[in-house]
Amino acid sequence: MGRPIRITVTLPGAASLGAYQAGATAALAVVIRELRRRGHDVHVDAVGGSSAGSIVGLLTSHCLLVGRDAARFLREAWVDEVDARLLRSGGTDRPLAFDDLHDRLDDFLHDTDAHPYGVVEPLAQSIDLQVGLTSLLGLRVPVEDHHDDRHGTIPTLTFADWATFELEPDHDPSVLLRPKGSSPIDAALTSAAHPVAFVPTRLDRNGDRAVYDERGIDDLPGDARLWYTDGGLVESSPVGRVVTEARRRWGPDDGTRLHLVVDPRSSGPSGHDIWRDPDMEKSWMQGLRRAVSIVPTQALHDDIRRIQSINRRLGELDALLSDLREVVDEHRYEEVCRRITSAAGLDGAERVRVETITPLRYVDAVEDAGVSDLLAGDFIGAFGGFLDRDIRRSDFALGWACTRSWVDDVLVGVGVDPDDVDHLLAELDHDGTVGEADAHAEGRGDGVDQLDRSGRWQLALLAAQFARVVVSEAVPWDVRPVQRIRERVRGSTQ
Repeated sequence: MGRPIRITVTLPGAASLGAYQAGATAALAVVIRELRRRGHDVHVDAVGGSSAGSIVGLLTSHCLLVGRDAARFLREAWVDEVDARLLRSGGTDRPLAFDDLHDRLDDFLHDTDAHPYGVVEPLAQSIDLQVGLTSLLGLRVPVEDHHDDRHGTIPTLTFADWATFELEPDHDPSVLLRPKGSSPIDAALTSAAHPVAFVPTRLDRNGDRAVYDERGIDDLPGDARLWYTDGGLVESSPVGRVVTEARRRWGPDDGTRLHLVVDPRSSGPSGHDIWRDPDMEKSWMQGLRRAVSIVPTQALHDDIRRIQSINRRLGELDALLSDLREVVDEHRYEEVCRRITSAAGLDGAERVRVETITPLRYVDAVEDAGVSDLLAGDFIGAFGGFLDRDIRRSDFALGWACTRSWVDDVLVGVGVDPDDVDHLLAELDHDGTVGEADAHAEGRGDGVDQLDRSGRWQLALLAAQFARVVVSEAVPWDVRPVQRIRERVRGSTQ
């Protein structure tokens, strides 16, 4: 039915707001399922993400490729399973750890009784998974230098890195978990390990040596084992990376392309309202939280702006080349076009339509509400949702509602029949994954005020764990009070 619909998805880092992204992609999986049932040729070419977005992208891709009920699977994973208890390390070397979560994911992925394969028809083509990483070593990348007609390279250092995986249809869950130290799950959890709470993680990149060689990187360590932290810290072209990979795999202009960005923070990270007031004194902690949280938001904005700039330049180039056809000799026209396109830096470029699934699509439907009012988990550095299941449930439902708004606003404009769109909306409304009880809880307050007694207790335990680690790092063992007492006791008995 018509041209193929080729989808790519970008999921920026969002900590506990991964619940929002899980809700949005769960609804997107329903849309894909129903479009295919109604005869549309739908493909998901590439999924890319960092931090929590990489975990959501991995789980969504897995469900689409093996035919699991993605909506139910993602809801259980993000609403029921991931909380502060599962992340707290209990040790003195780090506040949080992913060991228990890794084991839980292993069990969860292999539980085919609760989440069987083949519930829906799986996708028939592989999905490229891109996981954003921040390299703590840094890699030397040569950049071409054309200054004054002298061709050469300038050595530069980058800390942005990506792990790439090709996920095949009907795969066994073990391919997501093996080999240890370089698996898709290892990469996704590493991408989500923010340095404020997690220790650096080492990944084996031997399988990507050819990629590094192709980029001209010549300082890769001999064993190719590199230390990484949260991929959201220095996201490099998060949208462009996924778009480029899809184009490389499937070629240009092959069907209707939908490049989707599932972005919970389109209006800015939490706490933006207080920065409107020039007279209100700001604390050190407020400034720190704001500065840390805006980095991935700015990277996403810059990347989308770059793509739109290329779209504009391509339009101007087309107009210029059209005018040249009337004045340039026909035999030279192709060569002139090639040289102008190369000089403009647009070789191989194509127009890209970027769509966002964001609370900004939904906020107008909720009277007197802003994005920060709707995103329940966007506090404590977007970690707040890990403290309370109802907060995660609310953000999951919001993500679902935002995808519904996107379907209603956009799909007819990209060639989907209005009757099919009406069917999709009805399916999203009656799917059963999200119900009235999941909607944003009115009157629960904002930020920490939303937490019930259990959530506040979890917050206290988390704060105590952070304090314990800070003290452990700051006070050497040989001068700690307990150690002194032990030494005195030993001395008095000798």
